Amino acid sequence: MYTQETRLNRFGTNQIMFRIESEHMRSTEPGAGIISGDELNCYFYNNIQIEDGKCYLLEWMEAETKEKHFFVRAAKFEGEYIKFYCVNPEFSEGDFFCKPEELKDTFTGIAVVESYSRWMMRKEDMDELCS
Repeated sequence: MYTQETRLNRFGTNQIMFRIESEHMRSTEPGAGIISGDELNCYFYNNIQIEDGKCYLLEWMEAETKEKHFFVRAAKFEGEYIKFYCVNPEFSEGDFFCKPEELKDTFTGIAVVESYSRWMMRKEDMDELCS
C-alpha cells in the first residue's frame, strides 16, 4: 500500500513524495540492484527528486528494521537501479539495497546529495545534522 503527494520543495522544483508500509527491510551486498527507476514512482516515500537522470535525496531518511536502526545518507542511480548509502547511529557505513516491498515507513532529516563523492560525511557533521 502506498500514497502519493506532489509539492514544491525548498529548491522550488516539483517533488514527489511516496509512502509505503511493510514489515521489514534487508541489507544486501553492493551490486545487488533491486529497485528500478520506474518502480521509484510507485514505491518510495521521501524527498527524492529525479532530474536529468540523477536521483537526489533532498532529506535524510531514517529507517528502522527489526534488527537495527540507521540513517540513509544518499541515493543515486546505478544503471537502472537505485542505490542507497546508509549510516547507523554507531556510524558504521555501507551500501544498502532493498526490495520495494521490504521498505519500512519512517523517514526524516536534512541533506542534499548531488554526486557519489558527497556520500561520505565526517562524524562531526553527522552529529550536527542528527541532533
